Amino acid sequence: MTADEFLTAAILDARTAYGAYESMRTEELLRLQLAHQLDAAHATTPEAIAFGGGRLALIAAVLQKRSDIPPSIVCPRCHARSFHPRDIAEKYCGACHAFHDATP
Repeated sequence: MTADEFLTAAILDARTAYGAYESMRTEELLRLQLAHQLDAAHATTPEAIAFGGGRLALIAAVLQKRSDIPPSIVCPRCHARSFHPRDIAEKYCGACHAFHDATP
């Protein structure tokens, strides 16, 4: 495969994935984002690294355009996201079971 063919295939793949993400409900997209964050943290193969990082960027781009995202907080340690009002108020991560100083 030539560099131009590879670039064309990558662009088509990104556009296809972006279109699929745009059609998803925000709730589903946020769950998918969390799953990719966890996978990307453990990625050891080139395919896993590219899949996790590239998909996270596409998901973030779609979410930035949305206005229906509920308030949340992201743990700076494990990157888990919580929508629970008490977790947000107390800056608490239920996944790590730790308090932190992250902003929502």
